[in-house]
Amino acid sequence: MAKKLISDWERFFNKVNKTDSCWEWTAGTDNDGYGLFGYRMDGKKRQWRAHRWIMSQTKGLDTQNPIVMHTCDNPKCVNPEHLRNGTQLENQRDKWRKGRSTWQTERGYQYHGEKYGES
Repeated sequence: MAKKLISDWERFFNKVNKTDSCWEWTAGTDNDGYGLFGYRMDGKKRQWRAHRWIMSQTKGLDTQNPIVMHTCDNPKCVNPEHLRNGTQLENQRDKWRKGRSTWQTERGYQYHGEKYGES
């Protein structure tokens, strides 16, 4: 019996737990907690962060603003309504405002934010 092929779209949503707010990625993640999604394009295997893949499929990726930012601050979220295109600078400023960034001092990096024991 032949194996049924399903679309990338179906495979993607088989790995998502939709809640009233965030759509949580339930499959593999990278070291930063962002979902990873493997797919084929032009006969080649590819892998993207899941939020970037869904953004490319639903809203498109903006070459002028190539970073996909989470408005919900949940790296596992793939809800397109929680994603927006931005620049690296906008992303860094957003992280700084929310206390999820590092800053450099004369002696090296100082860590700040909830990830490092400060809020």
